[in-house]
Amino acid sequence: MAFGTLHLGLSILLAVSCACRPSVESSSSHASGPSSSTPPAADRHAQSRGKTREPPRTWAGAAFDGQRISVSLAENGAAPRVVATEASPRRRTNAIDVTDVAYDIATRRIYVGTCCEPGSGHLWHVDPGPASAAIAQDDQGFAADVAGSRDLFARADAWGTLVVRLLTRGLPATPGSTTPPTSTSMTPPSQDIEDGIGVADVAIDAAQPPRVLALLDSTRLRAVNPTAPAHARGLLIRELKDGAWHDETYSLPEDELYCRVVPMAGGRVGLLAGALDAERPPRCTGDRLDIYDPATRERDAAVLTFTDRLQHVSMDESSTFLIATTVDGAVGWRALDGRGGVLADRGFVAADW
Repeated sequence: MAFGTLHLGLSILLAVSCACRPSVESSSSHASGPSSSTPPAADRHAQSRGKTREPPRTWAGAAFDGQRISVSLAENGAAPRVVATEASPRRRTNAIDVTDVAYDIATRRIYVGTCCEPGSGHLWHVDPGPASAAIAQDDQGFAADVAGSRDLFARADAWGTLVVRLLTRGLPATPGSTTPPTSTSMTPPSQDIEDGIGVADVAIDAAQPPRVLALLDSTRLRAVNPTAPAHARGLLIRELKDGAWHDETYSLPEDELYCRVVPMAGGRVGLLAGALDAERPPRCTGDRLDIYDPATRERDAAVLTFTDRLQHVSMDESSTFLIATTVDGAVGWRALDGRGGVLADRGFVAADW
């Protein structure tokens, strides 16, 4: 099956399927070439046919013009509108880069990750309103994801630390109390911190039970923080079972660098393969999406490929629709069933829905 081409003056986000045989990661080998006995990888990973699901109609994105970060929100299929812009220009523009965006579908809060001043990275958030909103400080870290439907937030910083926390919603449980109610969707501790374990990117699978996906790669971390602890490349999956988090780590090839991790349908995991940007070390760009199956420990290479390099990818909470931002600032979406579209033709560094 073939994926269509989008034309924005130049073609962007061209995605094609690849009939690849899986590679078993215990051997660190790459997926090999076409095999007539194996169905096309993209079709094999696509959801079963049935009622066609439509992509989200709301997404958020961030831009950086070298001096100020701005945050935009596109709601209900409308064009993106700027909802917040930094008031003052940055004095050291070479010390900062926007590295991530996460959108909370429950509260409309938008998180923006930057790297790397301070050295661990910095998270910001915006609460959009009818008027211009403020970009407020939030936490440390340069990578983040949020699952609004599961009240779950995860972040990683330039030391490779993974933080997972529950989000609290609504008014205090008791009138007059200043303590917000505990999330009813899960029962583990409200925040869990694992220091320096090599996490370079993080994503949340909003399935039931939810999972936290952490991409382990100290090469990426050491490009911006040379003293980050060294770790082997891998994928850490943290799953909620019986009210507690359970971790399992899967090996990834040492000769393959992955920029981003995203959840896929059926418990599989998408990995954006690419390379570091030597001139902008926080940035890692790629042009193909591999899919890893934790159940079989097999990896299909190049399930999706793209004509333009991508600097950011994310997934909706159904793990069906990929939203991708090119190095030229265009934003588009893709599904494994072959559908796709353009959301913005320029101006963004990262986007999420």
